[in-house]
Amino acid sequence: MINVVKKIDAIVAKICGYMSYGASAMILVVMVIVCMDVFMRGAFNTPIIGVIEIIRMALPVIAFFMFPWATHLLRHVRSLMLYARMPAFAKLAVDIFAYGVGVVLFILLVYASWPDLLRSYNMHEFEGDGALRVLTWPTRALIVFSSVLIAWQMFRCGTIAIRNFVNRKTKNDQITEKHEGVAL
Repeated sequence: MINVVKKIDAIVAKICGYMSYGASAMILVVMVIVCMDVFMRGAFNTPIIGVIEIIRMALPVIAFFMFPWATHLLRHVRSLMLYARMPAFAKLAVDIFAYGVGVVLFILLVYASWPDLLRSYNMHEFEGDGALRVLTWPTRALIVFSSVLIAWQMFRCGTIAIRNFVNRKTKNDQITEKHEGVAL
């Protein structure tokens, strides 16, 4: 059973890595589009049609593509004012709580987003007015898919934190162990 979970985790990690690369490419594309739009506005007083719609649809995709990879690498941004002063076992307890809440929140996000995804797919819902209209269901599908991956990564990290809490390993041991390829 553990080997199956490790294989699933390896597949999810690869998917998350590729999603992170895709998000980086999307950031580059959005940056180029915005620069071109600003140039066209300034030089020719002619903005590129649909830039706002493209950016509006790209930003959530970029965020949800990066999130699973950040979770996999244990590289979330956090305030360390209190966390840094805690003893190792308290840090692990906070991590267990945070990852548990994360699993619940992202499962709830999938649950809440699923009907909107189906509605936007069935109704061929579009975002934007005027010349450029963008289908919304691909973005909604990517958010649902990414939320499933994030929930898995949170579960994985929570499991590691629980095991480390039971074995009284510190955060540095956890990170070292993670980079040595030990999952669950």
